[in-house]
Amino acid sequence: MKHVFIIVLIFLFFFSYSWGQQDPIYTQYQFNIQGINPAYAGTWNSMGFTSLSRLQWIGFEGAPQTHTLTIQTPLTSENVAGGLGIVVDNIGREKRVSLFADYSYRLCLNSHIFLRLGLRSGFSTYNNRLTEYQLDHSQGPDIAYQYDLENNFYPNFGLGAFLYSDRYYLGLSLPKLLENDLKMNVTSKQVYSERIHYFLMGGYIFPVINQIEFKPTFLARWVEGTPLAIDVSTNILINNTFWVGLNYRQKEILGATLQWIFNNELRIGYSYETSIGDFGAYNDGTHEVMVSFQLKYLKTKFANPRYF
Repeated sequence: MKHVFIIVLIFLFFFSYSWGQQDPIYTQYQFNIQGINPAYAGTWNSMGFTSLSRLQWIGFEGAPQTHTLTIQTPLTSENVAGGLGIVVDNIGREKRVSLFADYSYRLCLNSHIFLRLGLRSGFSTYNNRLTEYQLDHSQGPDIAYQYDLENNFYPNFGLGAFLYSDRYYLGLSLPKLLENDLKMNVTSKQVYSERIHYFLMGGYIFPVINQIEFKPTFLARWVEGTPLAIDVSTNILINNTFWVGLNYRQKEILGATLQWIFNNELRIGYSYETSIGDFGAYNDGTHEVMVSFQLKYLKTKFANPRYF
């Protein structure tokens, strides 16, 4: 498994490039897996939550802001788990709110390797304050911008798979299976369609020396009609209490992440991204803050603390 992961990581790093996507992108994706893969719910073997706020391109008017909250818990047994999540995504005068529920079932491949299969159901609302845009009226008024687009309801479904042990993970997911058309409310003109996103993710833990471990991870995203997008990160765990890492998105972003672990239950993380290209001159970078908490009322079978 170690050699397979290394080969996949090298391939993704050297033979792909990135592109903008509809769904939010996270620097701390390796600590926010449930947001993009419903099969991750239950991997903690206990109840817990993760909250993440992302403020992108500080200083740029109308820049994206994303806030997520996910909760997971075992249900009838350690093999069956559920989860809830909410994502609030703001870009300019647009606002999307997504609510979803996750279900996952664990298959024990052997005593230390597990496969979880997950399902997701939920809905999104889309609002756009069209009347607040500044328009050029030299050619006459535009009826499409005379009313706000509000309270539209879009159901959706998703699925995922997550293979893991105490040292590695490999996942595949499609968080949204329906391509809903987002339309203007007066003209019924299509604003854009939600596109199906395919996610492939993986990570491996390499022991280095006493109390220091190394974790490379990757996240690949693909949408039909766009190039493959890849995030690659390297993280070091020091004394089981402190993560420090670097993140790279080809030709776009370089980022750094810090995370503190308190009593193996509370985690607080911060990351900063800067644009590599010319666009970096027009903003002051991107900030992310993450908080997660784990209620350990069930006996865990894995190393302490969690690696992912």
